[in-house]
Amino acid sequence: MPASRGTTKPRSKTAPKAAAARRKKRSPRRRATSPRQAIPAVLVYLVFVAIGLGTWSLAQDMRSLLLWGVLLVGSVVLAAGRANRFKLSLGELGRGLVFGLVIGLPLAYLLPSALTTTAERLYGPIRPEQLLLRLVVVAPVVEGVYFRGLLQPSASLGLAAVLYGVAGLIFYLPTAVGFPAVLTAIVLIMAVFGLLYGVIAERYGLAVSITCHAAAAVCLWVLPPVLSVINAG
Repeated sequence: MPASRGTTKPRSKTAPKAAAARRKKRSPRRRATSPRQAIPAVLVYLVFVAIGLGTWSLAQDMRSLLLWGVLLVGSVVLAAGRANRFKLSLGELGRGLVFGLVIGLPLAYLLPSALTTTAERLYGPIRPEQLLLRLVVVAPVVEGVYFRGLLQPSASLGLAAVLYGVAGLIFYLPTAVGFPAVLTAIVLIMAVFGLLYGVIAERYGLAVSITCHAAAAVCLWVLPPVLSVINAG
């Protein structure tokens, strides 16, 4: 008996599998990490630590620029031959800005004098525009590319956050060597921030993480000294 026009053809069993395959292809794939993949990035970090300890007597501004230069050169070497996945758009900039303000503004509001005192102790009597250049322009880009863009994917989120915290010790050990509580706080705070920036990098991309870092740095390091000068005047 011929089939009526109202009957529908049975759905192919391969259709759900094809749809699942397309969804899997569109979704970002996380590569499994292995200890061998982390070795080059960790070697760059060891060079960073060695140079940081070997330049103890340099002025802090020159020493910071040198250490950022080590991370920058190491990042260029590590990134050679890798696919460039860095994408920048106004939406990502806006999202990173919102994240950074949410992280930084409450701390700037609650701890303005503590942040101002810490900045003066770590960086000396430098102007806000110098802090803006170093901590809002240079540091987020260089540290974000190395720690979140290269070390974290080849090692792990946890290891990258811990090493980022220890990097704070390397950066500020000469200027805060007489203040162990300050150094301990720096390591812990930078590890926590490294974890936050790392989670943002994994979920939303490196550009969002770098923008978040820059916006948070404005709130934490540039805004309190500027407000203190305005209030004093």
